[in-house]
Amino acid sequence: YPVDFFNVDDWIKYRFSPCTDPPLPPRSSPSSGLGGLLNRSGTLLNLSLPGRKSISSTVSPYPSTPLSFSADEESQDPQHPLKTGLTSNFVRDGEHGPDRPSAPLIGRNSSPVSKGQSTNNSISTTVTIPRDKAIAYLRRTLAETKKFKQELHFRTSLEELNRYPPLSVIYGKSIPTCCGAKVEGREGIPCSDSYDNLAFASGDGVVLAKEAMLPGGYKIAYGGRVKSDRGHVTLLGDLNAVGKAIEAVLKVRARGVGLGLPDEISP
Repeated sequence: YPVDFFNVDDWIKYRFSPCTDPPLPPRSSPSSGLGGLLNRSGTLLNLSLPGRKSISSTVSPYPSTPLSFSADEESQDPQHPLKTGLTSNFVRDGEHGPDRPSAPLIGRNSSPVSKGQSTNNSISTTVTIPRDKAIAYLRRTLAETKKFKQELHFRTSLEELNRYPPLSVIYGKSIPTCCGAKVEGREGIPCSDSYDNLAFASGDGVVLAKEAMLPGGYKIAYGGRVKSDRGHVTLLGDLNAVGKAIEAVLKVRARGVGLGLPDEISP
């Protein structure tokens, strides 16, 4: 369902921000999603590990207490494969780089939203500014952002005058990136569970690969479309990709692209 994100009335109607209005109660049962599936007994997360008597019968992927070992295993070498293998998995799961923020744990410390309760007690939805000031700020910011995007529209007149400089693009497509949310009709958009069923596509974790390209009409310098395996935050830390992008711009600039018409270029 397309919505106008530059229209403050849509922000109020669909309750995109708790600063204007809190979300409506969820329309679907909280146990019908992924969280409800993982919380059921007998799922993969609740199965005991065969042949490993030293571990409790239920193993959580993010244990709140250290793993317990029997006395005979505690006397063994600390580099015991059982210890290092399992604990290393937990450590790896807990390590998050700047491009992969930690996701909330499903089934533990569930938020009030998932239970259909008021979100006023949630830190992430706590409002500290008056509603009228929030709407005024939103209206001003959306108008400025829309104007900025409109000024970036391709102009044929500037292209004919050779005024557009050579451009390169560095993008990522190795990290699943949110591209939308599945809702139960437009009536489900303002509900608190509208973001429980997200859709993902190729991107850098923040920006979709297709959205990282230049706007319509613009041309990328030859060799200037550079793909990187880095995430959004560390994209410019990929020095090889940055070098390729700059090299492509310099080569095209050397041929006079973006310097104006021939009679305007000084010798």
